[in-house]
Amino acid sequence: MSTCVLATRVVTEVDALERELAELEQRPVFARGTVKRRGEHAAGRLAAHHALTLLRGAGERRAILTAEGPEQGRPRVIQLPHGQDLDVTVSITHADGLAVALACEVAAGLDLVTLEDHGEAFAREAFAPGELAAWRGLFSHDVLATCAAFAFKESVLKWLRVGMGLSLQGLRVLPRSLDRRTAPSTLRLDVEGAGTPCPELAGWLWTEHTRVLALVSEDHRLRILEPAGGLRGYFGSATGA
Repeated sequence: MSTCVLATRVVTEVDALERELAELEQRPVFARGTVKRRGEHAAGRLAAHHALTLLRGAGERRAILTAEGPEQGRPRVIQLPHGQDLDVTVSITHADGLAVALACEVAAGLDLVTLEDHGEAFAREAFAPGELAAWRGLFSHDVLATCAAFAFKESVLKWLRVGMGLSLQGLRVLPRSLDRRTAPSTLRLDVEGAGTPCPELAGWLWTEHTRVLALVSEDHRLRILEPAGGLRGYFGSATGA
């Protein structure tokens, strides 16, 4: 059984977030993009640092960079001051002013999606033929099914560490089962079109009135920890599925 820690951070005043991040990492923050994007970037990394501290302790200095090449976009954790890569997975996501991050001992992916009707054009671009229908067969509301399906697809892409190397329509993430008796809900997932055979994945789904959060890992016995006042403050114990 491996351990995964989830942490949250609200996207607030961007200058304060960037000052806190720069002090924590002891390296300049590369400020680019809009104020909104900069705030999301900083809040996500601060949440990831919190999760890393809970998982590994506070005895090492770390920085979170962005991988290049085939894994472009993946958060990469290095130990300061020498820059060695640490054997830990970090995944970061944000939506509607909330950033969520995980730090995990095994490969995992996390994605947060706003719960809203994204339209049929989005569905055609984001899913392979027949993929969304499989999700709609498990949920009582099409909007929830679409948002959960997309959150899990993005989470699988992060778990695969392929960056932008796979098209959304080329990858199929299919639910084999959904258990609503737990909070969060738990799923078993099949992945097709990844280029290499994939094991059956475990999935966890949190929902509330405005967001859905999906997590995937190949460790079906993954121990998920949340700091006090963290994820439960936004999602409580309800699954809404």
